Amino acid sequence: MKYFSVHEQVFSLFPDYCVGVVVAQLPPDASCRHDVLSSACDDAVRLLEAARCSVKEYAPVEVWRDAFRKVGINPGKFPSSIEALLHRVTKGHAPPSITPPVDLANSVALRFFVPVGVHDIDSITGDLEVRFSRPGERFVPFGAEIPEEVPEGELVYADEAGIRTRRWVWRQGEKSKVSAGATHIFCPVDGFLGRTGHLVISARDELARLFQQELGAQTRVDLVNASSPRVVLAAE
Repeated sequence: MKYFSVHEQVFSLFPDYCVGVVVAQLPPDASCRHDVLSSACDDAVRLLEAARCSVKEYAPVEVWRDAFRKVGINPGKFPSSIEALLHRVTKGHAPPSITPPVDLANSVALRFFVPVGVHDIDSITGDLEVRFSRPGERFVPFGAEIPEEVPEGELVYADEAGIRTRRWVWRQGEKSKVSAGATHIFCPVDGFLGRTGHLVISARDELARLFQQELGAQTRVDLVNASSPRVVLAAE
């Protein structure tokens, strides 16, 4: 079995932390409509304009800024993935089209204001876990070949081969890149019960629906939280 889990140390700091889980099996020729992502960008901009506040002041974003500060991450220098994505679209720059699963994940992130990751399950070594980094661990940024050393105690997504996402939900790396031919996908949707938990559930379910409708995928969903900290990603 291959598992996804959240370490108990994370729940000791954030008892309400949760991760919506979408696991999808895609056909090899999966593709989606080109307007899905652009439509989501337009909707996000309209919602922020209606809220009459800056991106960093918007409640679902502010939750992550507070959480980052609690674990020593400067949200001004290292904004959560959803804050960075929203800043981009409010400046008129749509995220580039990458692969259908990534495009759909970005569209759902923008519609529900939550961080959504995308991982190729077949590229995960052993189990995947949200935990604090260990001495000597390294991370390879997107597009780079030379790894960078990660300080001990940083909150990360990591498998048995190393760190796949630095600073919790800040940025995925080269190890977690999803190629055009990937057919076995895991999407974590991060949030906090009682604050953004309803958005996590809605985003999780919408992403599973879009994977089915747009990509012809078979999907299943789950939820990781303090009372259920581990789920199966794949039977090996």
